[in-house]
Amino acid sequence: MAQPATFNGNYNSPPLQKDFTYTSDIVLPALVAFVSFGLVSEVATPVLGSVVRLQAHYSPLVRVVQTNEVKVDAAKAVPPTRPTSIFSMIRLVKNKEGWAGLHRGLWPYLTSNLIIPAVAGMIMRWSVASAPTTYQQVVGRAALRLTLISIATTILTLPFTVFINRSVAHPGKVPTSPLKAARVVLTPYERSSPLALYKAPGLLAAVFLKAVWSTVVVNGLKALVAVQLLETQREGGGLWIVGFAAFQALSTYILCPLSVVVVRLSIQKQNGSPSLPSTTQEKVETVAPSSEESVISLRGDEKPYTGLVNAFRTIKEEEGTGKLYSAWGMTLFSALLETFV
Repeated sequence: MAQPATFNGNYNSPPLQKDFTYTSDIVLPALVAFVSFGLVSEVATPVLGSVVRLQAHYSPLVRVVQTNEVKVDAAKAVPPTRPTSIFSMIRLVKNKEGWAGLHRGLWPYLTSNLIIPAVAGMIMRWSVASAPTTYQQVVGRAALRLTLISIATTILTLPFTVFINRSVAHPGKVPTSPLKAARVVLTPYERSSPLALYKAPGLLAAVFLKAVWSTVVVNGLKALVAVQLLETQREGGGLWIVGFAAFQALSTYILCPLSVVVVRLSIQKQNGSPSLPSTTQEKVETVAPSSEESVISLRGDEKPYTGLVNAFRTIKEEEGTGKLYSAWGMTLFSALLETFV
């Protein structure tokens, strides 16, 4: 009877090696992920769309000035009247726009969740093509892998983020056809210049910070917790898990404001040079805003955000610190869910 293969200390031993094929290692996992996300999207898309709407909604503080007749505290602010919770936003969208409104941005969302994991998987496979033999090589490979994934995620995520957020926040109807939808959510300048979206003030930096946080910080700490669980043979493992969950909960005080800024910067359109020909009023009749009241109010383009820090400061000054924590509960839920996934 043949004895089972055992590890002989050689990283290149046959039992541990597997021939790499794009079909089994890239294509099939990507298709499985696409189908899975397609099923989950029936629930996830309305929720994520409501989060975008809450964070995109412009609710400036209305300050009451002192008059000769009535003395009023000039710092008093009138609270916003729009929904402030995800479920109330879902109900409002359902009543005004129906199921189609709740599923805005569905196709770019699914496509991004097909492409980005596939690229990350290819980077992972490339980085472990030859097994490291020393501790320094292990650390170096891990750092290189996380850096490349962060950069690739940023480059791929940014246009999808713009397309999804603008589709959700657009005041009128958005066609289901990608080409027609692009004419609605993108300006002529953005459609004519492939790098226009990456030049948007502060957007690239904001998306990169989110990618670094989720890829380097969160995954790095998760790997550290996994190593500690293996070394301690699960003794005291609960404390490590609780500690990581607490870290994830506290991190929402950074992630939530960053998410709000990403949404605001991504829906801020770039017009480029005013000398561009106005060939672009093509078929605008299909994208005209509805005559009904819009679900949310958007900030005007008179004084656009000029960068990442400026967006933080402007939102805080115009709408209050609380606006930076719109949909904080969903950010907390996602962070805690990521602890165990």
